Amino acid sequence: MFLFRKFFRKKIPISISSPPLLINHNEFSFISTHLINSFSKHHKLLGIIMSTGIPLNHLNNKSILAFQKDNHSLFYKVDSNRLFRKYTLTDSSSIVKAIRFLARSHESIHARKINRIIKRIFNLNLTSKNIQDIYYLIFKDKIAITLLDNTFPCMDSFVYNTKLDNILLVNEPLLDLNKILAYINSFSHLKLNKSSLALFKNSTSHIEKSIAFLVEDFFNNNKYRYKNLHQLISFINSNLKQMGIDYKSTCKSQKKIFLRLFKS
Repeated sequence: MFLFRKFFRKKIPISISSPPLLINHNEFSFISTHLINSFSKHHKLLGIIMSTGIPLNHLNNKSILAFQKDNHSLFYKVDSNRLFRKYTLTDSSSIVKAIRFLARSHESIHARKINRIIKRIFNLNLTSKNIQDIYYLIFKDKIAITLLDNTFPCMDSFVYNTKLDNILLVNEPLLDLNKILAYINSFSHLKLNKSSLALFKNSTSHIEKSIAFLVEDFFNNNKYRYKNLHQLISFINSNLKQMGIDYKSTCKSQKKIFLRLFKS
């Protein structure tokens, strides 16, 4: 339902022989901020990787401890006594809160789930390790050169072995940020307007009435712990298909109903 423009010029995996991949570092940081503040823990994890370069296996470690140093740097450690120090592309306090939130979760997030989100957002076959590469390139080219060794002790942000020859930072806009934000915000919690729902349940339109009853079923279904637009649309489309209704033809009706039911 959500369409995105290409994040890079070519929809190809990273390799040494690939044409340069263009990145707008401001857009990259902007997206990471919204991912970190998302209600989705998968989004939070990806946002942390984008903003800090912390590897996935560290974030999946439930023993991880994170502490804010200042607005743009943090400390963290996992099982060992080694203390990692990172410069952050976005506000470090939000990142520390997100790391602590993930540490309290009982679920370990698989790389393939993160890779699917990356592809959904950027329309490109990248991995979480590639995202780390991008973070370190942004840090090296846009931030590290402005820091003095005696004022910034976080040397871990400098130590990373990767091949970045085919990634270029540019200032020109590359993304449709509004559509990307629409996707991220589809994971926000919904507050149902029951009065408006009652009106649609009595609609003379068979499609509108069917959708309204499915919305009610969704909110009464304890299977869906997180009541967000992303889950709701999947639920409605799946049930419409079972009812023999082409859910693709109901997009306008769904949008009309959602604007009334979840009006802020």
